Parts: sequence; structure tokens; C-alpha cells
Amino acid sequence: MKIKYFYISFFVSFLLLIIVITCSWNNPYSLTRLVETEESVPIVTPREIIIESSSDFDYSIYINDMTNKPTPPASWTQSMRAIALSPDKSLIYTAFILGSPTEQRYLHAYNVSDGTVAYSNTYSTQPRYCKAVAVHSSGRVYYAFADSDEIGIFNPDLSDPTYDYVDILAGFGTVGVRDFDPQGVAVYGNYLYVSSDQLGRVYRYNLNSSGAITSHDSTWNNSTGYVQISSVSGELVQLCVNPNDGSIWCAAEDDNQVYRIAPDGTSFSTPLTISSNGAGLNAAPHDVDFIGNYILVAYAANDGRAGAPRGIGVFRMDNYQEVTTLIDSGPNPELRNAQGLEVDETKAIIYVVDGYFGTPNDLSNAPNSPDIASERDLILKLEYNK
Repeated sequence: MKIKYFYISFFVSFLLLIIVITCSWNNPYSLTRLVETEESVPIVTPREIIIESSSDFDYSIYINDMTNKPTPPASWTQSMRAIALSPDKSLIYTAFILGSPTEQRYLHAYNVSDGTVAYSNTYSTQPRYCKAVAVHSSGRVYYAFADSDEIGIFNPDLSDPTYDYVDILAGFGTVGVRDFDPQGVAVYGNYLYVSSDQLGRVYRYNLNSSGAITSHDSTWNNSTGYVQISSVSGELVQLCVNPNDGSIWCAAEDDNQVYRIAPDGTSFSTPLTISSNGAGLNAAPHDVDFIGNYILVAYAANDGRAGAPRGIGVFRMDNYQEVTTLIDSGPNPELRNAQGLEVDETKAIIYVVDGYFGTPNDLSNAPNSPDIASERDLILKLEYNK
């Protein structure tokens, strides 16, 4: 009798097992199906990037901001410079540095998906000039306001700004406008790096997890809190941190150098010296970023002369050798006056601001002549095509 019940029990258990397996296979939420589904979804990783020439990228006008603000006075044109991506790469932030004394200047956050304006705000004119922007992992946005010696801190939707005086935070008080003159700003972890145009220094500030500036980091660089790069004012501009090693890079437009600062601030070097065109026309490096194994340098060529070096310099990260210069081709190339740089490395896309102080974008125009209305305040998009 026991043997009979054993076989019946075994048979019933076997049938139930078959039913469970069948139902699990047809259930998209079962463990078995989830494993199969996860294994079938391709994992997106940054592709290897090998840059040899300008033809490795497709160029397009991503944003023409003349369509995103009212018809401006002449002083408003050619005024875009700052650029930064949000942590999730869905927004791209920028700002304008020019405007009449009675007008407000614009800050914009564009949708990366289609280039439309998602959020907008303004900041007051004299003495504020916004020349750089950076974003914290919390989404807080930092705008460097030169001349007024402030860092403006905004929410991700550009609301509720607060303003911190970087000179007062650094402990030496304020002796009037432009005693600090922040030209560049970069975020790495919970540190904020700010370049001082007037002092020839790079300072470091502490941030909390919400992105608020809590203090000047007086422990950095043997308890000085800054790195003295140069005694010459008027040259340090935008900053970028190399995510591979935490080194801080700073473009110096007056002396055609790009400086590399050690993560602890105890040393710096000049691995990149940007050559002129042989006739003394400097490239005026303005911003730095990284893609793959390359260092990118935006050439501002700030006098706008047709013979000045222009475009984006590409240098190898391992030996600092120059590879090429990225310039757009065609009868009327737009990449004339590169300012801010921002890289989406996962998608292998470079965004670059072109438009500043009336310098013509269109090389068919005479040097320093007004540009046509449709070619001002541009963000160009360079997409890797290999």
C-alpha cells in the first residue's frame, strides 16, 4: 500500500512541476524569464574613439539662440560663452555675457533631445558677466560671474538663485569689484574649483551633498587653499577636471598655455602649449575637456582675424602630442570662435559654443565685421562618425 501511495504522490508531484515550469516560462515576470530577458538586452558602453582628422566628426548647428530670445540690441549679439550638461545628460546649460546697462542677461537650459528651451532665467547687468557654468551631481548649477566676484547657484530649473562672494569665502575680503574676477568654474565630487583671472590662481571650495558651498577648502595645496599659477592677470579662463585621475586643467588664453594641476594642488605643469600660426596670431585657448584618450582645447582666437588659429585642438592624453584641429568645412564654416566645450562621451558628441563679442562666424565676412543675424550665438554639435 505504501508503495502504491508513493508512486501516486510522485506522479502528482511530477505533474505539478511540469505545470509550474510551463507557467514560469510564459510569465514575463518570472525569475527564469527575467534572466533570459536581461541577457538579451545589449549593454551600451562608450565606444573606442580614434581621432585622426576633422572628417571623423559630422558637424551641425545644434542651437541657434537668436530664435530663443527677443530681438536684442546690437550689444546682445555674439554673447554666448558658457556651456555644461546636466548629470543625466538631458539638459544643456548656457549663458550670455553681454547686454545693455538697462537690460537683463539670459540664462538658458535647453532640452538635449530637440534643442528647445526647457528653463530660463535672467541675471542683472553691471557688474555681472557670466563666463562659465558647471553642474553638481545634485543638479545644482553654478554660474561664474566675473567682475562681481560671485558664484551664482541655481536649482536645476534655474530657479531660486543664491550668490556667494568667492573672495570673501577665501578669507581676504573684498576690495571692490574685479579683485577676484572668477572666469572659470568646475565641479568634481563635492569640490568646486574656481579660476581667478585677476590673481592668477585656482581656488577650491567645499560643497555639501545638496550642492551648497560650505567653505573655502583651506587644506588644499599644503593648507593654502589655492594654486598660484601665474602672477599675470587677465589670462586664466575655463576649467575642467579629468575624471580619470582628478587633475584640474585650466586654459590660459593670453599666453597660449593649458595648465595641469595635480589633484592635491601641490604641483602644476604646462603640458600643452598652443602654437600660433607663425605670424604671431595666437589661438587664445579658452576651454578644456576630454573624450576617449584625447584632450580637447577650444581656440577662441579672440580678435577674430581670419588668419588666427581656430577650431578645437586635439591632443593625446598619454604624451600630449597634438593630433589635429577640428574645424568644420564648407563654403561658410561656422566654427570660428570656439568658447565653451562640453562632451557627452557615452554618445561621442562634442558641443561647442561659437559666438562672442561680434567676431564673425562666417569666414566669408571680413575680419571683425558684423555677422549676419542667422549666424550668432551658436552651439555646434560634433558627432563622432566612426
